[in-house]
Amino acid sequence: MTGGGVYLADYLGTVYALDATTGKDRWRIATEARASLEPVLVAVGNVHVGSGSALYTLDAVTGTPKWRFAAGGDVVGSPVVADGRVHFGSADHVLYTLDAAGGQLRWKLATGGEITGSPVAEAGVVYACSKDRCVYALDALKGTGTGNRART
Repeated sequence: MTGGGVYLADYLGTVYALDATTGKDRWRIATEARASLEPVLVAVGNVHVGSGSALYTLDAVTGTPKWRFAAGGDVVGSPVVADGRVHFGSADHVLYTLDAAGGQLRWKLATGGEITGSPVAEAGVVYACSKDRCVYALDALKGTGTGNRART
């Protein structure tokens, strides 16, 4: 919730902003059908949502699209925003990191399997799990390993 609004997306890819007091529509916008029913992420006045094979960022007040980034497969889980970057995984086996303001690719890491769940960002490190049975701990700024890679 931000600015008195509640934000959600349905499986068809429609993103809704509802007034928290009345429940009335503030705005709604269509994206792509969603393989995942993970919640949308609201951070720093933006709504981030994975729909189909793209990550969409919308203005939280108006619903105006700010940018769209196409991944090579369906977006998996919810994105995470930390330190001006958006991190998310995809069924194409890649963990992506984008500039949160403009959507430009900062770095990406190809793994040996589909990314599972949502990444976690903490203290300059982004963590992600892959179906290659590895957990990745990467420098969130550079995308380089931290030496903390563990087999599961």
